[in-house]
Amino acid sequence: MNFEPVAGDFAGNDLKWAYLQAEVELYLRTGNYALLRDVRLRQAKFCEAEGEKRIALSYYCYVYYGDLNGFRSMDELLSKRYDDLTLWKSTARVDVGIVNKIFALCAECEIDTDELLYTFCQQTFIPRMYGCHLFTIQECRDILLLARDGKIGLIDDRISHAEACFRSQFTQPIQKYAV
Repeated sequence: MNFEPVAGDFAGNDLKWAYLQAEVELYLRTGNYALLRDVRLRQAKFCEAEGEKRIALSYYCYVYYGDLNGFRSMDELLSKRYDDLTLWKSTARVDVGIVNKIFALCAECEIDTDELLYTFCQQTFIPRMYGCHLFTIQECRDILLLARDGKIGLIDDRISHAEACFRSQFTQPIQKYAV
């Protein structure tokens, strides 16, 4: 299905948007965060194509937040939890293209950094959306600014530290019982 909005086709565009929303609900319910990210990205591009740049910015922020805090799936995380979480590595990342898009839309819409961080990020960085999170809302804001400034090494350090904290928090020795 082509998800590009068609000028003047309000009913068709509403139907496409409803389909995207249904996908979001499905992937949130089933814990498939990799596909959720893809849908959020399509929503951002859809809004941008319709000329709704401020709304598109919100959806790009969803994508950014999901990249940092989402996992490919809850099933994957749960299976690692019961196997050996000590070897687990998250899928947390910062997509430079998404960060560049966020700041380009901010420039186009004349949105300053404070409005981005305390309005858009506050509305789209939703605690407990993914069940497990590596970063707080404030840490996500900080990392967004580091990404804007090109401080990749610091971002990598923060991700590694968050993974280590996550592993230590959720790794418990499994007791084996003799039968």
